[in-house]
Amino acid sequence: MLPSIYGDSSPSKGAETGSATLPDGFLLDFLYPPRTKAFLRDLAAGNGDKLDRHQGRQSHLNRYREYSSVANVEAQSVGAQNENYGSPFAPNGSHLASASTFEVFPYESRPTQNAPQQYQKGRKSSHDDLESLQTTLRPGKQGVYEEVWRTINSADTTSSLFPSTLADALDHLSTSPEDIDADRVLRLFRKLRKEARRPSSYRAAVAANLKLGKIGRAVTVFQEAASSAATEGIGVDVLLEQIIRRRFWQLGSEVYGAYRAGLGKDGMECASESQQLLKDLTISLNTVTSFASGIWRFPQCFDHRTTSDLMIFLRDLSTITLKQQFEKLFLHPRQSHQRQVNQILRLVKNMRSWGMTSPELYEEAVFILNRRQKVKSPEKANLIYSLYEIFRKERFFSPSKQLLTVMMSMLCHHEPRDEVLRHFTRIEDVAKDWASFHGYLSNEAVRMMLEVFGRAGEVSLVHKYFGYLQSPSKEDLQRSFFWLIYVHSRRADLHKAIWQFERMTQEFSVSPDCECYNALLQAYSRNDDLEGALQRFEEMNSDGVVPDAHTFGILTGIYADRGVPQCVSELFSTANSHGVDPTPHMWAALVRAHIENDDLTTAEKIAEESSRSKATTEPVTIVWNQIITAHALRRDLESTSRIFKRMQQDQVPLDSLTYAALMQCLVLLRQYDAARKILQKVMPKERQKRLAFHFAILMGGYVESRQWSRVLGLNAVMRRRGIKATVSTRIPVLKAQVAVETNFLHMQSQGRPPTRLSTTEQALADVLEDSDRREATSAIKQPNHGLEGFSMNETYPDAYYEVLISTYGRRNAFDIVDDVFEEYLRSKEHRSSSSFVPPLKFLTALMRSHWRAREYDDIEQCWLLFYRKAMHYVKVAPVPKPDLGSTPSEALPLQPLLSPTRMAPSRRHIISPPLTFFMRSLSQRGEILRLISLIDELTTSGWVLSNRVWNLYVQSLIAHAHTLHAFQVCEQYLMPGWPGWRRGRALQRSQSRSQKQRGFDRINIKNVLPSMLLPQYPTMVILARAMLNIQRASAYASQEKVSIREIREKAPKTVRAVETMPLLPHDPVQRNLLGSAK
Repeated sequence: MLPSIYGDSSPSKGAETGSATLPDGFLLDFLYPPRTKAFLRDLAAGNGDKLDRHQGRQSHLNRYREYSSVANVEAQSVGAQNENYGSPFAPNGSHLASASTFEVFPYESRPTQNAPQQYQKGRKSSHDDLESLQTTLRPGKQGVYEEVWRTINSADTTSSLFPSTLADALDHLSTSPEDIDADRVLRLFRKLRKEARRPSSYRAAVAANLKLGKIGRAVTVFQEAASSAATEGIGVDVLLEQIIRRRFWQLGSEVYGAYRAGLGKDGMECASESQQLLKDLTISLNTVTSFASGIWRFPQCFDHRTTSDLMIFLRDLSTITLKQQFEKLFLHPRQSHQRQVNQILRLVKNMRSWGMTSPELYEEAVFILNRRQKVKSPEKANLIYSLYEIFRKERFFSPSKQLLTVMMSMLCHHEPRDEVLRHFTRIEDVAKDWASFHGYLSNEAVRMMLEVFGRAGEVSLVHKYFGYLQSPSKEDLQRSFFWLIYVHSRRADLHKAIWQFERMTQEFSVSPDCECYNALLQAYSRNDDLEGALQRFEEMNSDGVVPDAHTFGILTGIYADRGVPQCVSELFSTANSHGVDPTPHMWAALVRAHIENDDLTTAEKIAEESSRSKATTEPVTIVWNQIITAHALRRDLESTSRIFKRMQQDQVPLDSLTYAALMQCLVLLRQYDAARKILQKVMPKERQKRLAFHFAILMGGYVESRQWSRVLGLNAVMRRRGIKATVSTRIPVLKAQVAVETNFLHMQSQGRPPTRLSTTEQALADVLEDSDRREATSAIKQPNHGLEGFSMNETYPDAYYEVLISTYGRRNAFDIVDDVFEEYLRSKEHRSSSSFVPPLKFLTALMRSHWRAREYDDIEQCWLLFYRKAMHYVKVAPVPKPDLGSTPSEALPLQPLLSPTRMAPSRRHIISPPLTFFMRSLSQRGEILRLISLIDELTTSGWVLSNRVWNLYVQSLIAHAHTLHAFQVCEQYLMPGWPGWRRGRALQRSQSRSQKQRGFDRINIKNVLPSMLLPQYPTMVILARAMLNIQRASAYASQEKVSIREIREKAPKTVRAVETMPLLPHDPVQRNLLGSAK
């Protein structure tokens, strides 16, 4: 039983109270004003204390009319004053008592014109009235509340039909939304004898009291119902919902305890039925968390005598609320739920500290959250595993196999944004629990773990859990070996990928399927081994394995990198003969092949064709990204913007690489602030994921402009945002650290010989010692930036050592260069192989160091190594054409792969950087004829020499008195793109007077692209000096090998450009090279 403090100050005696009310005659009752009726009713109840307070309060109110005529009385109501408990944890009783003191009844409304006016038609017999009213109260009929009210008031209370009819009328009036009918429900409830009250009568009285704000009287009605052993349908649900909403926790616990006691059941059956009551309530998570926090922080505010009921109430309420929240969470994928997740975890931790949790709570929570398979939210994954971590700390922790399967599936299919190693630790924890409670992992769980570890490049973990397979089937072995091959492929470790592929057939007698072949082909691709990939493709066809779209995507990608569109087109035909439709990756390979072949117009036409292709159902974003990136690398901002707008108009989905192309174009144009704005504002606004690749682009621009502090600042931003660093970002950071430390040591050295960069070398050592670094470089799924000259298997640790060797070489620390090179050789796995050759860019750095040390023999040795490796790098083998009509055992051998070598168009230029150092060494040693022979051999073989090489060649010929040859070379290779000298208005548009005095700014060109061939300004000045020397010799009748007229005949454009070159007395190049020859 509830304490009387929660009831009204006036005792409720059921029928006795009803007998004390005024007679409700149908002729005179409407004449009384509502406040008068309330006053007389309280007098009849004998509440003198309430009368005194009412009179005191009435003296301060405005005067009301004391009577009312029948005509046109409008319906009015005076709302009852709501009760206020103050603080949710304050005592409740005194407030309830004071609230009930000032309750008044609302005004009664006059019957509407359409309502039956019984008193106008003449009085019928009471028995007939009750029978007529029972007909009116038949189920489903509503809206006749006035008729019901007047009829039941005029009925004979002594009739045998009156109690049941009165209960029916009470139930009917409880459906009305009007406050006046709520008051009428209470009046009828008091008339109804206690033994005639139904559960629905109690529910109606509880609801009416709550509607009028009388929570104390509602509790009293519930108390009476509970004492009569009635529990179902008495309104405890609506009462509890109001109590919970107002946060009257002490009162709620006692109502809930009384309800549980009234069930008359014990144990799980009682808990189940009582929790079923709470399931129908709408409970706010904030409300329940505040309840738990209040008990935790202010336990003294609660009655110690009801602590048990209070904690049971909290337990059941929290359990039901958590289940409701789990059903509601993550319905909207784009909406943030972090606040609710934090509240849920805090509530569960509090429940655990009080011993209110159960295994069913944790397991049901995980199962409910796992139902939303389409929602790939990191908040969802974090909530599920956080609940599992709390569950692991419970003394009753014993997870079911179903729970462990769900946890393993969720973790393996979730891609964490950061803290990858912590994510792997979670997966291993679940695996340990599985082994502890159920003996061994299922093969399905092992396959999921192999997949997630294989995709991340975690070789050791893949090998570890491969041994967990129990009696695997052929399909299990094929899929598991696929991940063994794949993980080495992601690491660009070709030798180990081949070993696993051969182990599959030799040790386990399992034939590789198409996916295994694709994983091996990917390893060849990442090692840039075209011949090996084609041999495996031949083996694949001979084994009867049908290639799929992924197979042709890998092969077309290898040819596309070499810029051979003809071979890519042949692979399209081969794929078509196998019934394989072109995919966006294949279209992108064909587009990239034309781009690398410097045919951007054809590439755009192919991109348009891919958009119209009906065979391609996937988005062609990757295709158009090739186009926009090509324009960006050519510094063509107008074309880059045009392609970007076209992608938007054609509704081609944009991705992070599309915005990377915009950033590349702006960085190349030195608009670093605009590129940073795209990174910091535009991409988050467009919900594009920012990768380390984007930061590497901006860092590269800062390195070119020598803004070292901004490079280090971007690195700090990456760490703060949890973006995993790659080799593309570590190289610029390493260069910035080198520059900062070099400047510091230069200020401290004061002429002393250069010392080692201890801070930078320590940073490099930390990178190399971290086993995760190689995983993050080779196995990362994003493009590399600034690593030209390194294949995928050469980025670690070659790229880092290249930075150190270049730095020490520029500082003339040649002994340190030798030490670093020896350390690099020790770090390589293939150091014992005599055929090992360092990467091309690494050899270039060595040649630069040897050039500064004037070690010409070492330069030549490096050149021979470079040329040998470059010949393999540019080789293009023909596409194999197997006989598709023959059976696998009768397949004819493919055409020889070592047919006459063709040179990859996109790689013909790689010879230029090291060639400059070798040319200088030959020139310094006076071997000009050997230099001429070398250039002729390279051009005849199909190599493309850079603008810098041609200018250096012309200058070397002039220096060794091969003047006519120098003019001819300039005329043939450099003058076709000559733009002329800037004069007149073009000169007036120069930015400053100092620029007008520089000869380089007199060349009429805005942007010099790397692919452009034109004479450099120093070359023009050197040619001018050569012509002056010839003219001077002819003036003194000297015997020259060549004359001005002969030069003019062989190189007219060059002579014209030299003769029209402006004379600038203050130009340092003209002053140094021409001197007195002017």
